[in-house]
Formats: sequence, C-alpha cells, structure tokens
Amino acid sequence: MKIMHMISGGDVGGAKTHVLSLVQGLMATDTVRLVCFTEGEFAADARKMGIPTTVLQDNNLLRVRRSILEMIRADGCEVLHCHGSRANLMGMLLRGKTDIPMISTVHSDYKLDYMGRPLANLTYGTLNRRALPRFDAWIGVSANMTQLLIARGFDPQRVFTLYNGVAFPGAEPRQTRQEYLARLGIEPDCLICGIAARINPVKDMTTLVRAFAKAHAQCPQMRLLIAGDGEQADEIRALAGELCDRDSYRFLGWEKDIDSFYNALDINLLTSVSEGFPYALPEGARMHCATIASEVGGVPDLIEDGVTGLLGASGCGKSMTLKCIAGVVTPDEGHISLDGVTLFDSAKHINLRPQQRHVGYLFQNYALFPNMTVQQNILTGLRHENDRAVRASACAEAIRLFGLSGLEKRRPSQ
Repeated sequence: MKIMHMISGGDVGGAKTHVLSLVQGLMATDTVRLVCFTEGEFAADARKMGIPTTVLQDNNLLRVRRSILEMIRADGCEVLHCHGSRANLMGMLLRGKTDIPMISTVHSDYKLDYMGRPLANLTYGTLNRRALPRFDAWIGVSANMTQLLIARGFDPQRVFTLYNGVAFPGAEPRQTRQEYLARLGIEPDCLICGIAARINPVKDMTTLVRAFAKAHAQCPQMRLLIAGDGEQADEIRALAGELCDRDSYRFLGWEKDIDSFYNALDINLLTSVSEGFPYALPEGARMHCATIASEVGGVPDLIEDGVTGLLGASGCGKSMTLKCIAGVVTPDEGHISLDGVTLFDSAKHINLRPQQRHVGYLFQNYALFPNMTVQQNILTGLRHENDRAVRASACAEAIRLFGLSGLEKRRPSQ
C-alpha cells in the first residue's frame, strides 16, 4: 500500500516519537512518504531514519494543496493519514479534490490542544474542530480517546483504537546515571524525580512544582528534573524559584538523549489534566522508573494503581473549589462567602442548598440524564418556563445552535 503521512513538522515529544516510529515501521511492508509543513529537527530526524520526507514550507495554502495533489497522483498514493491541526486543515482542503481515503490520528483532546493560548485556539483550534469530522476514519491512541470521539458524535463504526508503543528492550543509554547527573552537578545518591513534557497548561506543571516543594521539605535529598519547553516555561521557572530550594531543581530544555534522561530518574512524573496515551510512561518504564501520574486519558490502561505505579486525580483543586461554591460538594470544614453572603460555615453549621445560592455551575464533562433523549435533556433545563410554546421554541433554537438536528430523539449513549 502507498501511504502519505502529513504533520506540521514542528512537533516534539510524544507526537514526534509516534509518527517517526510508525512511518519507519510501515516502511517494512508499505511505500510511505512523509510530508511536513516546517523545515526543522523533525524533518531532519526523519531523513536520518531513511524516511522519504518532503517539506512544503509555504504560507499559500492553495499552492501547498496543489503540490500535495501532484504528489498523490505521481506516487499513486492510496491513503492520506493526517496528524495534528495543520495536517487536518490541509486534509479538509483536499476533500473533493481526490477520492483516496483520509484518516486522522487524534493524539490528544483537540479541545484542549491550545489551552492557555486563546488566539491559537480561536484560529487553529477552531479550524481543527471543523476539519476533524470531515475525515473518513479516525484513530484514537487509547480506548479513552476513542470513547471521547464517539461521545462527541464521531461515527463509532469508523473510529479505531491504536495504542502508542515503544520497542522493548530499548537501546543502551549513552550515559550512565552517574555520568548524566554529574553533568548537572547532582550527587548520584539523591532521589531523582523528573518529567519530560511540553511546559504548557495541559501538563499542569504548576501542580508538579507545588507538590515537589512540599515533598522536598520532607526529603531534602530529592531533586526535580524538567525536560521540555513551552509557552508556560517562564511562569513555571518563576514558581520553582519562589517555592523551591535553588539547588533542588533543573530545567533542561528539550532533551535529545531521552533514554539517558529516564535512566537517571528514580521516579517518572506526569501531572497532565488531559492525555491520549503518553509516550513518557512506557519510555520511563523501559528504563525501570517508578511512576506517579494523574489518572487521565489512557494512563490507567498502562499503569495499574498501587501495582505498577501510583495514580492520582489531576489538577490542583479548581473544579473542586467551584463545586464547593455551587453547593454540589460539601467541604469537611471551612467558610465560603460570596458577595457578602455566607454560603457555608462549618463552625456555625451554615450550609445553604444549591438552589438558595443563586450560583450557576457549568460541568466540565457531560452531565446529561442517560435515560432521556437530547430534546428531553434540554427541556429539563427549561422547566421553569411555564409557556409551552416558549419552551419548545427555545429547545428548537438550542438544537439548531449546537448542530443537533436529527438527533433530538437519541439518548446520550446512542
């Protein structure tokens, strides 16, 4: 089979590992071409691995589309496989211009890909959300990701699960643990914790640094290594400088010698609020690292809590705080007031019912009645409107706005 894989080319970390290892593996049985939209380390590494790689670094989308169509015809390409928002956008632009099947691998929750970057979310994020449903099939990198796509309306008959993977056993690390730590000025008898990830809000390194600061206070021999970079890097460095002993942590930037990095760790950390199936965990396991991770995405498919690692709820309590304010959850103790009104006070035995608090709460995840249809769920939120005609009109408008026409009589699971 002749397959074309498309990706932006600026990718690092798990996405880079996934695509390069996948394409290299496919080359044993298929004819593969890799197309990137940015010249850089990704394309250079692909070429070193012997992968036929073409870079189309051009801001003119129509010209890029024309070049891809020419390659598809010249190569006799039978499948187009896209990875990430830029590739998905190009896939959407190619619809109707070629009749070959188009597939997209969804590596992460696409609604969170640009968390903390409102402009990028408004542009790339919006375009990606419009492009994804137009593909012929989708691959989720974990069962959790597949279920997420199905829950968002993707055809379950055309969504498939294909887990990320790494080769076991791995290559021998280029540096021993002692050599790697000596380069960083760290004694080998220290307890080394580390994370290799993009420094952005999805990875929630704020929680990581705060937790490490508390742990280091009880275990002064503990050290933290952060391998990665990103839009939140300056903020996380400042937080570490404020909370942690100066010699207790190191920011390494993007680490190319990832096997030596994991070989130097005692504990592999991952504090993400959302994940697909992170390469960081099997890469760490390959180097015999213990694992502490947030219980999100496909992580529980890999780590059995208390057996092969420790899992914990993600985040630093933002959702729990909102639930306590709304009255959905009752705190063990404390005081909550809003606009001068006491909502909760454990000492004075005050705990207003949610209906008395006049606070709206929008759930992060689906909060639908599973036994009701789409129409019935919407009408439940309009139950205080006495005029049936007004209720029916408002329900119809909500169905139109959210693109649910034709699904009115379906239940959430259907």
